[in-house]
Amino acid sequence: MTLSSQCPGATKLHRLKENVGAAAVELTPDDLSGIDGVVSKIAVQGPATRNICSGSSAEPEDQLG
Repeated sequence: MTLSSQCPGATKLHRLKENVGAAAVELTPDDLSGIDGVVSKIAVQGPATRNICSGSSAEPEDQLG
């Protein structure tokens, strides 16, 4: 069986299962606030137009076809 994945860290079945398990994690409002506080300090640089896991474009006009 050959597994293929576009999502980094999911080239092995056990890693894919770990990644899927992350969907069960529940974050509290305090967790989300803390994450937002840290992430909001990061300056985005360069053309961030591709979703690394799905390969889809982040630009709305590109999604229209």
